Amino acid sequence: MVTMALFGASDMTRGVVAPTLRSDFHINYALLGLLFSASSFGYLMASLVSGFVVDHFGMKTAVVGGLSILLAGLAATLLAPHYNWLAVGFVCSGIGAGTMELGLNALVPHMAGGGEQSSYFNILHALYGVGACAAPLAAGFMMITWHLWRLPYAVLLLVALGLLIPVLRAPFPARKLLSHGASSIAAHGEHPVSVLPTIGTVDAADDARQGSLRELLTAPAFYALVVAITVYVAAEVGVANWLPTLLHVRNHLSITVGALYLSLFYLLYTLGRFVGSVVVHRLGSVRSIMVSALLAAVLMAAAQFGSDSFTWCYAASGLFFGTIFPTISAVASESFPERTGTVLGLLFGAAGVGSMTASWLVGVIADHYGLQWGFSLVLVSLLLTTVAMGGYAYKRRKLLIR
Repeated sequence: MVTMALFGASDMTRGVVAPTLRSDFHINYALLGLLFSASSFGYLMASLVSGFVVDHFGMKTAVVGGLSILLAGLAATLLAPHYNWLAVGFVCSGIGAGTMELGLNALVPHMAGGGEQSSYFNILHALYGVGACAAPLAAGFMMITWHLWRLPYAVLLLVALGLLIPVLRAPFPARKLLSHGASSIAAHGEHPVSVLPTIGTVDAADDARQGSLRELLTAPAFYALVVAITVYVAAEVGVANWLPTLLHVRNHLSITVGALYLSLFYLLYTLGRFVGSVVVHRLGSVRSIMVSALLAAVLMAAAQFGSDSFTWCYAASGLFFGTIFPTISAVASESFPERTGTVLGLLFGAAGVGSMTASWLVGVIADHYGLQWGFSLVLVSLLLTTVAMGGYAYKRRKLLIR
């Protein structure tokens, strides 16, 4: 949970320092968006391989390796003398964060039964919200007090270094390759609630896994989840990276006030995840996602196109943003239990595509039509999340009827 909080803090620092980066490095909105996309590109690269790392080398390897790469990225960002070097640091940070996150998410099936996974996912991701809430306030204070955008990255680097040692010493569930002829019961004896794929039992098991992978890649419901998580992450990343800049340009608010709005967004985002761990079971996972995305879209529209008196709706929408990502993860792991590691890796890869595309596209639209229209991508993405989950529900219901 502490590692997830660090992940949230490193993500949110970018949005707060964005106006200063734009002026210090003399870049336009498109290049600033491309810089944000560099981090998302690293996250995407990690997502494509981290599922394999988790399934073959274990969760600890993924978490420790991701944390180490994140350290390298933070160091490169801190010391960056020009734009290209800064982009390299952002790419490394994205690779480290993506690898680390999948390793942490893969722990959930070992810690919870099938019926409790939504709650555990929401609690884990709530700690991302804790880091995301604290970082804008801390970074804004440092920049106003010392006028140094690099200082928040120095603090993050020290925290990551301090965390690496206890993570190296912490016990993780074993992930062992099983030889042919080993029984599946023995394979799961230490962790009976595991739903991560087991590697190499008997030939029949190999065939079954291959069949489940073919079934996964031809399942319309899986692609509905891919679309849902892609466009949702596009919306969340749009808020995280661009909200302080939007408030600074459109509403003429200071960097400190913009950081405060982002912190309030993630404070309610975190509260939404804690509440979501209870509410999701009662309302249903899919219905919870659709209702949350729709309510977040209503608040976002009120803040963006209403009068200044509705600016608070930006922060309030965080209450409904919070539960969407972890609940989609839980829906995926419960729908495809034979390939949990692979499914999460593919979904997080799709999330990386959404993040990378949104960060760049908002900047491009902003350069041509203004930042307010660029930021409208957030609203469109939330509405598409609702539609995609409706498609998932329809496909699953149709499959159950058959």
